[in-house]
Amino acid sequence: MLFRIYTVFYLLLYLFVTFDPKAIVHYGVWEAIDIVVMLVSLAGMAAYTFQFRIINRRFWEYFFYLFIIFEMVYMTWLQFPLLEKLHLNDHVAASNLINTVMLLPIVYALFRLQQRWNTMFPAAGTKPPLDGVV
Repeated sequence: MLFRIYTVFYLLLYLFVTFDPKAIVHYGVWEAIDIVVMLVSLAGMAAYTFQFRIINRRFWEYFFYLFIIFEMVYMTWLQFPLLEKLHLNDHVAASNLINTVMLLPIVYALFRLQQRWNTMFPAAGTKPPLDGVV
């Protein structure tokens, strides 16, 4: 239940912060790519949390690694032009720490989504396991 609340909270917070009209005018190409990657990852987190099937397992297997690599590169290198435009160079370390802590549940959800795919979404014609026991 707590994970469901966190998922809804994070999605609403992300949409509120990301699409703020004052900040969106400063976004560049990397921020647009980051928004797409984050929205897909949030869709994966919601798919895991609320157990609805979106895309397929193979996509989430690859996207898990793509997400981690892209977010690491973005936080260590690609976000600096935006931070310079917003005059937030002094707050990079705190921002990265907060982002990392808030991304951990997303990483967990994406990892568990592709790991538990067959249990959560049994193939057609097969019975789901009783009480989640495989």
